[in-house]
Amino acid sequence: EKIAETIIQTAAGRVTVFIHCGAMNEQDTIRLLGHAEKAGADGAGIVTPAFFGATDRELEEYYVTAAQSVSDSFPIYLYNIPQCSANDISRETAEKITARCENIIGIKYSFADINRTVDYLNLKDGSFSVLHGCDRAFTSMLALGCDGTVSGIAGVFPEPFVRVYKAFCEGD
Repeated sequence: EKIAETIIQTAAGRVTVFIHCGAMNEQDTIRLLGHAEKAGADGAGIVTPAFFGATDRELEEYYVTAAQSVSDSFPIYLYNIPQCSANDISRETAEKITARCENIIGIKYSFADINRTVDYLNLKDGSFSVLHGCDRAFTSMLALGCDGTVSGIAGVFPEPFVRVYKAFCEGD
């Protein structure tokens, strides 16, 4: 929480800050979401619970309960990284979650499945924000319509990602 507060304060007025609030259980996720909102974050991301598999219905209720624990105006990204979490948010489950929670504005998807990416891009009549985490496919995902990336590598080496993104936006 102190790290989140420091980042929010340091970045204030310069960049948009979404704080990752996913945890191993619903109670901790809700506590971290409340803290992020009160600390002044612009929004949050929530990864699926990890290690133990959950059904689609359990994932839906997890996200709905978490999203409804903060204000409707606090934007939240789902975070799907099935290769690491043991859970996968299907298009149908994401659609059910977004139908119940207006503050779920998008998803960070970290698996190189173009078909699923397109499915996510078509949610909410095409207004669902998709950030991709497959670094090797960054340019391809932008071409599909993704809004950008959340990249572990870019946390250390942001310059190449920034250059690629700017070039893409300029049509180069």
